[in-house]
Amino acid sequence: MYNTDGRRIQLYKKLSCLCTLNDTVNNSKLLEANDNKSTPVILSRTLLADTWNTFCVPFDIDLKDGKINGTEVNVMEYDNTTGHTINFKNATKIEAGKAYLIKPKKDIKDPVFSDVIIKNVTPIVSGDKDGYSFVGIYSPITFNDSNKDRILILSKEGKFLSVRNGNRMKGMRAYFTIPPKTKAEAVRLMINNKPTAITEITTTLSSPEKIFYTDGTYAGTDIKNVKKGIVIKGGKKILVK
Repeated sequence: MYNTDGRRIQLYKKLSCLCTLNDTVNNSKLLEANDNKSTPVILSRTLLADTWNTFCVPFDIDLKDGKINGTEVNVMEYDNTTGHTINFKNATKIEAGKAYLIKPKKDIKDPVFSDVIIKNVTPIVSGDKDGYSFVGIYSPITFNDSNKDRILILSKEGKFLSVRNGNRMKGMRAYFTIPPKTKAEAVRLMINNKPTAITEITTTLSSPEKIFYTDGTYAGTDIKNVKKGIVIKGGKKILVK
């Protein structure tokens, strides 16, 4: 573009400040500062492929094309609870503060959302807060003795996970509550009227046991990735074939 004197004029578009929500830090002050503002947002977290991820964000997301950040996703929302079975159904949109289950076709790492409106609203309790419910969080939380017996979360392997006092859960996720004195192993998850393989397991959020080779060399924590032979895990010898 040129002005009347023939001199070239360059126009610059002012870019909105990118708002980063991180699943390892407290996002409360950032949400307060950006409440009701339209801004591009990046989520510093990963949605793992082919497994159900819990998900909760403080803004709406359009699901008309069935994709998040260009990746096809299945998105489910809480429907109801029958007996000890928690039922989920297809979601047509993602609402600010509401918890969902999301299964992407491939990993979605640090997704970016253009010009969404931040809504600093208290996360919604889907279900009965004193019984079975599904509750989202924006920032990490630490479970304690007062609530640990009623909490179940989903592991990355797609299993219900019990928690212990002091266990920490990352933000922009969700957890399940169950009624007091309910046996966690009785809880089941139904998605679109189809039972899932998700059941309660005794593993908790505590650090996984380290694996060593017999010469003392550290072999990691996943038995699937160690070399064939005898390894030591939890003080016991295990033969890997």
